[in-house]
Amino acid sequence: MKELKFISPFKKLCITIGNLPTAYIESMSYYEGLTFLVNYLANNVIPAVNNNSEVVKELQDQFVILKDYVDNYFENLDVQEEINNKLDEMADSGQLTDIIAQYLGLAGMITFNTVAEMKAAENLVDGSKCQTLGYYNVNDSGNSIYKVREIINTDVIDEATLIALHDVNLVAELVTANNTVNVKQLGAVGDGVEDDSVYFRKAIGKYKNVEVPIGEYYFDTSVVLTGNDINFYGVPAISPNVLADERSKIICTNDYAFTIGWGNVNNFSYLSFSGYGLNEPTSSVIENCMFQGKTGLRKARMEQIDKCMFRDMEIGIDEMTDTVVTNCVFNPCSVKAINLVNSNDNRILNNRITWNELGIYARSSNYNNISNNIFDRNTTYGIDIESSSLNVISNNIFERNLENHIKGKLYYCNINGNVFMAKNSLDDQTGVVVPTSAFDTANIKGCTFTGNAMNNMSKMFKNSVAWEDNSFSGNTFNYIPLEGQLVELGTITIPANTESLFSKSWSGFGYLGVRPFDMDISYIVARYGSPKDNLYQGDQRITKFYVNNNSGIYCRINNDTASSIEYTIYAKISVNNPRYVEVTL
Repeated sequence: MKELKFISPFKKLCITIGNLPTAYIESMSYYEGLTFLVNYLANNVIPAVNNNSEVVKELQDQFVILKDYVDNYFENLDVQEEINNKLDEMADSGQLTDIIAQYLGLAGMITFNTVAEMKAAENLVDGSKCQTLGYYNVNDSGNSIYKVREIINTDVIDEATLIALHDVNLVAELVTANNTVNVKQLGAVGDGVEDDSVYFRKAIGKYKNVEVPIGEYYFDTSVVLTGNDINFYGVPAISPNVLADERSKIICTNDYAFTIGWGNVNNFSYLSFSGYGLNEPTSSVIENCMFQGKTGLRKARMEQIDKCMFRDMEIGIDEMTDTVVTNCVFNPCSVKAINLVNSNDNRILNNRITWNELGIYARSSNYNNISNNIFDRNTTYGIDIESSSLNVISNNIFERNLENHIKGKLYYCNINGNVFMAKNSLDDQTGVVVPTSAFDTANIKGCTFTGNAMNNMSKMFKNSVAWEDNSFSGNTFNYIPLEGQLVELGTITIPANTESLFSKSWSGFGYLGVRPFDMDISYIVARYGSPKDNLYQGDQRITKFYVNNNSGIYCRINNDTASSIEYTIYAKISVNNPRYVEVTL
């Protein structure tokens, strides 16, 4: 018998045998081909060689072996090994990568460590997709995906969103999702030294959401925002109890980090600003941000400022209009926490304004609502008001503001529900109790004082005050209702059978905070000998009482007894006079 010859591929042998159309044989599986061959041998070959006694037995033996192999093909087949071999073959040829890439919607991803490595690659073609593991270095937060395409005439190569490649006819275009970009994908370094403002500018007008990863981003000049509705956000604080931290920090000491034109809407959250923060933010939400250095916000308009920290600054907020400031901390600001100059229609609510040189300064600022705040340990005043009117100061807590709680001139203001306290200036109680009075004001006109409490204080007003058309109700002084109290004005000794003049100058009233305008004689009482609770109004011994608006109060008392008497003069506080508050603490 001739030596057997193995014919490869197997289907070629089947085709040479014939009897079936070639197209049909091509579509047969390997198992079907074996079956076809066995049948062909049994039905065609073996009968043809039965007369050849020399080869029949060997052929029949080989046929038995082949038939046994076919009958037990699937039992003997190592399926996993066959699959692995095929996958290896497809991986080597690139066929497997293409199949997976099509399933994922990609076009075969090529990975590079950095952008520089991708730029130098020579194997990129139109339609390639690449990923980098970082912009400058692996894991520097600048990892990105790029699509390679042919360059067109309108392309602007900025090495951020469009990157030039080794093949000058191709560019790599940055692929992002949800209109969001990370500034380190655009080339920002975040080392606090290199000028990163250029990379923030590259995001303007192209993306709605700009992520600022952990790092310190130095700005040499201000970034001017000309596009609407851009959200800049950093990495949230580690602890939910912390309003903001310094992990995503922008440093700008020459100018404001961002300057926002009128009508542009931009939101900022979880960012830290060192130096100058935001200039003229408009119709935006600023939340969970930290401001340090010079000035945090300047000329805010129609803003919502919430849960921000203004720390170690000169001025926290410098001028604002139609803005709401809530749940913020100002501590400390070396000049002013909030500077309201030509600032109207603001709401300053639920903030801690402590340890500043001055809490809130208001000049030519009207219709502002300052409520539910804590003013404590400000070096001068909690609030200083000049030439401002129609403001509401309500439900605030004033503690240990060293000079006074409220200073200035008050016109047509509602001052309601506040608590004014004097406490020791030092926690170890080795300091002095401050302040001694709630108000250091020269003029008060058209104001309403309702439900205020003055505790542990010696007086309500530091100095004599010019009053006009004010009203008081429900106020307490050292936990006692203010209205109806008696204020001791002084004493005088009158010889027997003598009429003498008692007088009190305006400066003499200053320590009480008294201003006895238009005081009626029925409010003057004199006491001698008997206890204070036996006082009565309209003592017949008081023969004359009058007030000189330029100098003070005068009272003539006649002692018609045969011995010298020392009189103590009291004024009764009344707030029911429709024109003036005659005497107050």
